[in-house]
Amino acid sequence: GDKFLEIGSVSSSISWHLLDPSNGSYEIKLDNQIIDVGNFADGQIISLVPFGLNVGDYVLSITATDLEGNSASDTINLHVVEVDSPIIVGPEDLEMDISNSNKNITWILEDLTPTTYNVTQNGTLISEGEWQNGDNVTINLDALPPGYYIFQITVLDAFDHVASDTVSVTITGTGIPSISHPTDMDIVQGDTNKEIIWYISDNNPTFYVLEVNQQVIANNSWVALPFVSERLAPYVVGSYNFTLSLHDGNGNIVSDTVIVTVHPASTTTGTPKPPSGGSGGGGFFGGLPSIPREVAIGAGILGGGTLIYGIFRRSRGGGGF
Repeated sequence: GDKFLEIGSVSSSISWHLLDPSNGSYEIKLDNQIIDVGNFADGQIISLVPFGLNVGDYVLSITATDLEGNSASDTINLHVVEVDSPIIVGPEDLEMDISNSNKNITWILEDLTPTTYNVTQNGTLISEGEWQNGDNVTINLDALPPGYYIFQITVLDAFDHVASDTVSVTITGTGIPSISHPTDMDIVQGDTNKEIIWYISDNNPTFYVLEVNQQVIANNSWVALPFVSERLAPYVVGSYNFTLSLHDGNGNIVSDTVIVTVHPASTTTGTPKPPSGGSGGGGFFGGLPSIPREVAIGAGILGGGTLIYGIFRRSRGGGGF
């Protein structure tokens, strides 16, 4: 096949295998100029190491003739190149709306001795293959949800030169918030290891609302928060519906509800029951039996002497607000 040779290199050889029981002679030409002649025996390998050639394209041929006058020829194109790293022509960093169709990244690849390429998305291989000089490599982005992505293409040539290009892509739009669904729970009153954790994400978050039995206990911003959690140790015996609602700047709202049943720690007489609320001691938000003293938000705990849920404030002592 055609041969690419880096200028000044003496490591590449070209070989022909001559087969003829009658034996014979051969003649090698470079651009129709004889550069080597000789005799061959059946099965002999004739090799040539091109050197001293300037950058350019050459035609190299061999003709073998046996003692009976039969002949065969082979011709190849020889390209002597001054090899540099491959060239990648790619876009600048991209920002596009999810509603746009035909969202693509396209790279143009240039090299005289190309071999392979690969493309990664956030470090994960998503495409690979062989390429030719002038080829385009295109990655379609239509299936991606809103978010931030890093794409990198790496290309190699026959002389082990490597080139790469990175494009960051931000996809915006009206994608709805994402919220995980923790399983419903049965716990024992006072268990300090139990909590509900919702994992959340959105391209345009604003605020969240956390309710227990339809009573708001938190109303906060969730910009850059990876999760919202609620500790369950302070809740007395009873059944609770915890509902987390996420609001974003595109007007989308998604919610998830987790049902938690708190059982008494023992069957001893006098096990506390959920208070019924009312005007005296214990009840907060009417029928809500108890409100925890701490709420874990994102990666931290809001605790201490005073707890604030939205516009409501509960002191360390007392049952009202």
